[in-house]
Amino acid sequence: MTKTIRVSSLPRIMSCHASKNEVEIEINEDSDAASMGTAVHRVLELAVKNEDEYISQEAINEVAADQKVDDIEELGILSHVGFKAWKTNIEPHINIHTLEVETALSFHVDDWTVTGHPDLMGVTKDGNTLMVVDWKTSRVESDFSSQLKAYGYAMLPMYPDVKEVMLVTVYVRSQVIDVVKNTRHEIEVEYYNELSNVLKSERYNPSNSNCMFCPRLNCEAKKELAHSSLLMLSNIGENVTAQQYAEVYEKIKFVEKIAEKAKKVMKEHIKEHGALSTGDGMEVAVTEEVRTSMNFEKALPSIAAMLIPDEFMPNQGSLLEALIPVIKISKSKIHGLIKDRSEKGMKGKDVSKFNEMLEGADALYETTVEKMVLRKEQN
Repeated sequence: MTKTIRVSSLPRIMSCHASKNEVEIEINEDSDAASMGTAVHRVLELAVKNEDEYISQEAINEVAADQKVDDIEELGILSHVGFKAWKTNIEPHINIHTLEVETALSFHVDDWTVTGHPDLMGVTKDGNTLMVVDWKTSRVESDFSSQLKAYGYAMLPMYPDVKEVMLVTVYVRSQVIDVVKNTRHEIEVEYYNELSNVLKSERYNPSNSNCMFCPRLNCEAKKELAHSSLLMLSNIGENVTAQQYAEVYEKIKFVEKIAEKAKKVMKEHIKEHGALSTGDGMEVAVTEEVRTSMNFEKALPSIAAMLIPDEFMPNQGSLLEALIPVIKISKSKIHGLIKDRSEKGMKGKDVSKFNEMLEGADALYETTVEKMVLRKEQN
């Protein structure tokens, strides 16, 4: 019987071989982060396919609506960063006629079928290198080489003259581009053999990163890791070393993910079987909540009627002054609008002119936000 695995799960499976096994319960893994990642990929896919010179605000708005993404500004920023990497570092080196965008691929390894959709693939202009490109919107820079190697393995039979495979990972948030080169032999023979051995193995390798995204629930190694993580977090005190702080951060993320999955399992159970009694007169239930948002353009007359005295209504300056505290302006969105309205060849100049006007009016300011992230060690 043939079993199927997704290419995107290979980084985890190559580390914890047993995590390839069939899951007990299918969990809907939708999240804001996942929706944002899908939306960014969709914007970039359309832009590359259409050979666009820039990403329009209209395209971003359409994808945001389709993927139900609320933070349109973040989607725009991430999309523009990813597109810049394409225009600057990738497109100049690739033969556009060999370009494959979001193409369904599959190949067989023993009793397994491996399937996936690479973001972008094509042969360099000299015809010697197959370039595999993957945009990553996660906040953690992990090793995705096994995923990109799988895409390369699936595509190599189409290009018999290619001598090497270039794996390009674009970390959109940190604006880092990671490039790894492999010979054809390393992909077709060495990587295939390594993957075959992994899929035959049942070795467990529980870790925060592996177990955090593993869909399996009844895994004793994962349960033990969760138990030890909770103990470590509950015993955190004053005498903590720097190394322990680093470990605690990873444990927190792991436990949060475990709790998130547990809530999803409970939610699916309640939706199918009804509310769960807690035994003390209370119950856990799934309810619907309707949230109301405001269309600013349509709401403007009502806002003005409540905030602006009648005698000042003709004065547009007074209206704007009253609304300033409740308006949030997106610089990237305004850039998009300017580009949409600019004449051909003038988009960059018009945006530069606008930026100069802002600087002249002292309308720009910078803020610094501190946040904890997981990233590769900096030399």
